[in-house]
Amino acid sequence: MSHTTSLGHQPPITLIANPYSVHVLRWLQLYEKAGITVRVESPERKQEGAPKGVTIEHLAPGWIPGPSFLRYRRAGKAARQRSRQPGEILHAHCTSGSGYTALLSRHPYIVTTYGSEVFGARERGRLYYWMIKRVLRGASLVTATTPKMASTLIEEFGVPEDRIRMFSLGYDSSVFTMVDDKERRQLRRERDLPSTERVWVINRRSLSLYRTIEVVSGFLQFCQDHADGHLVVLCGDDDPAYSKKLRDVIAASHHKSRVHMVGEFLPAEDVAQWLRTADFAISVPKTDQLSTSILEAMACGSIPVLSDLEAYQQLHDCEAIHIVSDYSVEGFTRMFEETWSTSTKELQRQRSQCAEFVTGRFSESSVLDHICDLYELNASEVSETREAA
Repeated sequence: MSHTTSLGHQPPITLIANPYSVHVLRWLQLYEKAGITVRVESPERKQEGAPKGVTIEHLAPGWIPGPSFLRYRRAGKAARQRSRQPGEILHAHCTSGSGYTALLSRHPYIVTTYGSEVFGARERGRLYYWMIKRVLRGASLVTATTPKMASTLIEEFGVPEDRIRMFSLGYDSSVFTMVDDKERRQLRRERDLPSTERVWVINRRSLSLYRTIEVVSGFLQFCQDHADGHLVVLCGDDDPAYSKKLRDVIAASHHKSRVHMVGEFLPAEDVAQWLRTADFAISVPKTDQLSTSILEAMACGSIPVLSDLEAYQQLHDCEAIHIVSDYSVEGFTRMFEETWSTSTKELQRQRSQCAEFVTGRFSESSVLDHICDLYELNASEVSETREAA
């Protein structure tokens, strides 16, 4: 990754992370924009599609099953046996896997945690909750993206307030952009989507957390009384067993041809193309922080349909967003009916409003400042690095 001599004195920064994760790739993009050099130590197996320009060391043998408790323990032992440079910073990108590895390293570490790990920790059993609590309490700093996450870290897990750094990662504005109507129609033709019908996309992982089956079932019920409209499901890093149930639900419907499941893990550019085809992007998880995926959808002109979560309060100033509070199949059917009835002229206005909103509020320049503060890097030197890049 690129950096200039102005940051030549930066402390060594090592990520304990899955380098194939879309979340980690976002961090790597931001490091590069800031001129910050990092390396990765990963508990995960080696696979194709590793990010270029960054050193990656795999801590656990490939034969160990994973992701698993055993794999993270083995990786933690390897991380502990490594000799560290003076002032080296370890930053674990997730609490449950990489965070546990960082804890076992016995080296000071920062941890970035995600909503699904923290908000649902108790429901996943005593051992999981104990592990999350130990990792969070052992961290020198914890990053969060919403006030709700920060308050949960303090009140439920006992993380001191002065150890929490709260900021959003924004989105990659060089990839996620809106296109004109002509290009949008072309993108739909390439994906066998009708040019004039309403299109919804689910751009969250196919998991129970995101209520994917309930949303798809609501759409199939909507189809019984509406002859047009298509739903795209970007499964991403899914749960195979859950996706199998989802496919069975779709296969049993007479309207299965109107649901497009995209099973493979997509690079950011391909995700952006799907988002540009859509009128609405659905994100209705049970718990969440302010997800980058929602900002990406809005930047592409896809109007968000969101759970009624405190984490999404920052988006409520955008009048175009749709909030749902009935998460039953019938509730999602009504949501599809209501959004389907939006006029074409109003849709265009709302799509433009979404793109303008995120462009104005979630710029990358402020994100880079937060990252520099996290590692106590000199902001003026980093600014010079950005300008020289």
